[in-house]
Amino acid sequence: MIKWYSKIGNYVFDYLFAGLLILISTILIVPFYGIYVGLIAFFKEDSNYKTIFKTIKENFKNILLMSVLLTMLLGLVYLTIVIDSSGFSNNFNIVVRYLLIGIIVYLLIYPPIIIIEMKVSFKELIKNSLYLSLVTFKRTLFMFIITAILIWLVTVEPLTILLFVPFIQTISYLTNKSMEEVKSHKGDDEV
Repeated sequence: MIKWYSKIGNYVFDYLFAGLLILISTILIVPFYGIYVGLIAFFKEDSNYKTIFKTIKENFKNILLMSVLLTMLLGLVYLTIVIDSSGFSNNFNIVVRYLLIGIIVYLLIYPPIIIIEMKVSFKELIKNSLYLSLVTFKRTLFMFIITAILIWLVTVEPLTILLFVPFIQTISYLTNKSMEEVKSHKGDDEV
């Protein structure tokens, strides 16, 4: 029997290690999505740290494509901010910015669990993510809201990035439940 203080110590160490990985990956920007997917796999399987890097290695192509897509979307958001500051602001620019931010938030919800659970192409990844989000719409809406709030908090106060670890645990749990729910209704052969 593992003593309670050992369990607490392991959880604190996991929290600190995951927080350090997130902090390092946000400084480097592009590898953030890989670490994010790896941490979701880590919390989903409740295993060792090798899971993080094994997941990244096994799904490198999709993670790289998602990282490039997210970087391009962030670049477009920055472009809309620059356009606003130049005095050419209009309502269309604001709508486009929030639409881009919504897509970024969406890409943080279901694609990681699909990358972990299924060996699919990038096109199938996007299609399955959309399907999963529509089938479990209430859960998707909840995850979308908490993801958006966390991203907003990080932009307002950068130290709230430390909340990413419990956020990733929550997203891992909820997306896994959504995946299990859809599999139980459809069968294990497809999502």
